[in-house]
Order: sequence, then structure tokens, then C-alpha cells
Amino acid sequence: MDDPFLWGGLLNATLVMLSSFQFGRSMGNEGNWSTMVVDVNLMLVPDPRDADSKALTRVAKAFNELKKRKALQFLSERRMREMAYRRGSKEAALESLSDVSELEMPDRRELDDAVLQLIGIKSRAERKTMIDALYAYLREFFEATRQKEEKAIANKNTSKRRAAASPNDIADQIYQQLSEHEPRWLRHYDPDFVSSYRDYMVYETPDDGEPM
Repeated sequence: MDDPFLWGGLLNATLVMLSSFQFGRSMGNEGNWSTMVVDVNLMLVPDPRDADSKALTRVAKAFNELKKRKALQFLSERRMREMAYRRGSKEAALESLSDVSELEMPDRRELDDAVLQLIGIKSRAERKTMIDALYAYLREFFEATRQKEEKAIANKNTSKRRAAASPNDIADQIYQQLSEHEPRWLRHYDPDFVSSYRDYMVYETPDDGEPM
């Protein structure tokens, strides 16, 4: 029971993270959370003492694989930087950022599945249902947290502003209102204005000469 990979897997399981919200503390902005040893002593952590060796090995192996990569945030980099990029009129650069979060990573799901199996959830289908529900809740939770942070930033910027609102500020306010109340008006060129089911007229533009 002194395997550091086993305990690393148990303490880094997404299910255990819910318990950390009860005993840890927020740190800075963007929903960051701090968990210390004193918090872990109070948290609800799976008890591995009654689990069989196969389940213990699976958790340790899953964590060993997980720690080989850099941890991601629970919202994608694109979502986290969206406000700043749009305010800076850098929408094109925003599209180049990753839209993948920790909750999309297969090794994260493998660890969570292993921990649920360790605590006695034998059915693979039941474990999948539980993980899907957990991830859906966390996506909603962190999205709400991010929106709260964005509103706080906007309010802070407004209170500091002494001059008239700039065109970028006005455009940003309009965009936020549309996003929250009339999202149907927001469209992307592809696929909203490009149909793969219709005929196209194709023009080839050579480097030299006239288009054909």
C-alpha cells in the first residue's frame, strides 16, 4: 500500500477532485484550486485496502501513463484565451489554439475508470455512464467559473475606464450580448455559409497569367 503510483492515481482521480472542492481553496483567477496535505487528510479518498491486486495494479499503471504528459486545464486553451483574443481582434489566432481539455484525454478516462473499478463498480457500462456524467458536470462547472471571471474582468476594466468606450469595447459588448442572448445570429463561414451538398464553380488562380 506504499506504492506512490497507486496513491498518485487515487489522489489525481477526477472523482476525488470533487472532494477537494470541499476542503481546498481557490487560488487566483480562472478557477485555479489549491489542495494541500492537510486538505487530503480530510478529503474522501478511495480505500485501496480491500481491493484486489489486479485493480491496484491497474490504477498505478494508469497514473504512471498519465504523468508522462503535461497536465491540461479543464477548459481548453482556446476557451481560456477567448476573451483576450477577441478583445485584441485576434480571432484568427484564436482558431490556432488547442480546443482540447483534460477531460478529452484518453489516459484521464482510463485512470478514472480504474479508480471506479477499484471501489467496486464492476460494470464497464455503469462506469462509463458515471464518468460521462461527471465530465459533463465539470465542463459546465468550469465554464460557469470562467464566465464569472470574464464578467469580473470586464467590470474591472469598465470601472477603470475614464475615457469613452473604444470601438473594440463596444464590439466586445455586442458580441457578449449576442453570445448570451441570441447565439443563433453568430455564424462561421464554414460550415454555415459553405455547403458540401451543392455544386461549386471553381476558379484556379495561377501565380502568373489570367484566372481560368
